[in-house]
Amino acid sequence: MAIRTLIVDDEAPARRELRFLLEKLPECQVIGEACSGEEALDFLSTTAVDVLFLDIQMHDLDGLMVARRLLEQGQLPLVVFATAFDAYALQAFEVRALDYILKPFDPQRLETTWKRVQERLLQPRGLEEQLGQLRSLLLSQSDPVHGAVDHRQAEAESPCPRLFRCVAVNKDGKMLLVDTTKILYATVEGRKAIVKVDEERLELNLTLQELEDRLDTNQFCRTHRAYLVNISAIREIIPWFNGAYNLILNDQSEVPVSRHYAKALKELLGL
Repeated sequence: MAIRTLIVDDEAPARRELRFLLEKLPECQVIGEACSGEEALDFLSTTAVDVLFLDIQMHDLDGLMVARRLLEQGQLPLVVFATAFDAYALQAFEVRALDYILKPFDPQRLETTWKRVQERLLQPRGLEEQLGQLRSLLLSQSDPVHGAVDHRQAEAESPCPRLFRCVAVNKDGKMLLVDTTKILYATVEGRKAIVKVDEERLELNLTLQELEDRLDTNQFCRTHRAYLVNISAIREIIPWFNGAYNLILNDQSEVPVSRHYAKALKELLGL
């Protein structure tokens, strides 16, 4: 299977180097190069591509904007950001890039990236799933809470939801990976999604809805439009009023359960 590949970079030497390395990899077919974001969008409007190697800092559209434009147009190949700057790793994570590689390119690192490309393209519905994730991200940027109804529909349509063992959080200007089993609950404060881990409250790099999509539904449950809870952290369930409940967690945190979500929680707990 030939994997149709497009290289986008405003520096000709970088394009030549990446093409040279990619053409040594199995199944890679470099079908074109673009020297700007606009040129890449023009190319992609008429030509099908499986994977896009995309620089971030370019003189017209940056790579992140190119990815968003592709989403708006309803097409999205796999995206690998290839850049000289590591400062954009967080933004690349947020737009669900498959990988993020730094210049000058390391051939062994590129081989690892290419194996991920091959594995993803072999997964059923891989591109459709990525498109749905990016659409969810952009639509939910205005409010990290909304979208629970769409999530249930997406779950029904996708027989193999992808679960994550770790999620990224911000702490002291750094991006840290947190084991999802350590999360007691997740909520939102203002426009920010927050996870409680041990004694810390950490800002998510995902919306609450996106976090829910990545967690084991046998372990985590939505209890409120603004709360997800790890059921293994629940110590007490206190009836509240009008069919609602209040949860006391092992760390003494209190989490509300709205009437709308109470039935699902009780079913999950076998009550």
